[in-house]
Amino acid sequence: MAGSVTGLGAAWGQWVGLAVTDGIPGFWRALGEVFPETRHQRCWVHMIRNVLDKLPKARQQQTHKDLVRIYEAGSKAEAVNWIVYIADQYRSHPPAVKRLLES
Repeated sequence: MAGSVTGLGAAWGQWVGLAVTDGIPGFWRALGEVFPETRHQRCWVHMIRNVLDKLPKARQQQTHKDLVRIYEAGSKAEAVNWIVYIADQYRSHPPAVKRLLES
C-alpha cells in the first residue's frame, strides 16, 4: 500500500492537506508514511451507511436525517452536540452508536 501512496506522492507533490477515505486502515498508515502532515477524514457516505446498516429499516430514514445534521452543523461544537444527542437517542442500538462514535 505504501508503494501506491509513494507513487501518488510523486504525482501530487510534497503535501496533501486532507485525505477523505472509507476508513481503510492500511491506507491511513501508508498515507502517514508518505504525507505525515495530512489530516484524515472519514467519508460521510460510508460513515452514514455503516451506521444505518446497524439499525432496523424502520429507524433508518429518521436516523439518516439526524446524521446529516452533524454534517451540516455550523461549528464543531454544534456537531458534537448532535453526536451526543444522536448517541443518546439510539442507545438502544449499541452497534449503531458504536459506529457513529468510531467515525
